[in-house]
Amino acid sequence: MISIVYGNEPYGIDVKKRKIEAMVTMPSMNLTFFTGEFGLDVLNTCNTFPFMEDKRGVFLEIDSLKALDNEHFRNYCQSPADFTELLIIVKDVDQRTKLYKSFKEQGLLTPCMKLKDMSELQKVIVYELKKRNATMDDAAASLFIKKMNYFNNDSVNLLNVVGYLDACSCISNTITAELVDKVCPSFEEANIFMLTSLIKDGDTTELYRQIKMIPSKDSIGIMSLLLKDFRVAYKLKSFSENEVSTKKTSFSSFSRELLCECMEILTSVISGVKRGTYTEDIALLTACSRIMSAINTDKKEGATAQKGI
Repeated sequence: MISIVYGNEPYGIDVKKRKIEAMVTMPSMNLTFFTGEFGLDVLNTCNTFPFMEDKRGVFLEIDSLKALDNEHFRNYCQSPADFTELLIIVKDVDQRTKLYKSFKEQGLLTPCMKLKDMSELQKVIVYELKKRNATMDDAAASLFIKKMNYFNNDSVNLLNVVGYLDACSCISNTITAELVDKVCPSFEEANIFMLTSLIKDGDTTELYRQIKMIPSKDSIGIMSLLLKDFRVAYKLKSFSENEVSTKKTSFSSFSRELLCECMEILTSVISGVKRGTYTEDIALLTACSRIMSAINTDKKEGATAQKGI
């Protein structure tokens, strides 16, 4: 069988690799790994009978589908060996090409993309817990999913999720919220790193796009973390230059006055949400809009003062 896989979710690719590996009892003889292109060496290996068993596994990693645009691969596709499981892993796929459309028509392509539905993520978690003979109560599961932040953080994939499940289950087969809190980092904070960078760089368009992807229920938590970062930057203004260089934040270049104004904005909006003045769905956007306005005003005043000098 020939399978060409690609996508931004390596877990799906990993599952396919493990299935093929499980078919082979003598990996040193019947599992082969290639990189580059489907050349004569790959063709010969695919057509070589497995040693003392029924299946051979061949893995080929390529940069693009162009590595398959040759006579060797076309010939093999016409008559693939029934004893060989060929898995081709493509780093980058251009869906506009004739090659892509041709492979799709032949049924050779399998996309492995990030999940889009919470129920799918829950199924993966349940499956992986069963494999490890582990259990996780509702409170732990809720905290784990929140910390992983899978749907809102592009840098988090299912291999990360499974890796931290594994880390928890290695400590105890009964995974509690307390254990999750100790073992698992919060990938929610990865959003903070991105937001702080966008605020610092003045990238309003991308900042607002990122804010739209953050669940409204997380707005107070996100604003609290932003407030913490501004406070750290403010405190660093009192340190010596050497101390500041080892403890920089995204806002370390901001003036004391600007930091104070940003802290006041966040404190005001957080209080406003708690009083009912702001709803959670607009609170973060409101706070960041006011912060960006304050930053722009500070830049204009700085430029005017510079001209005066």
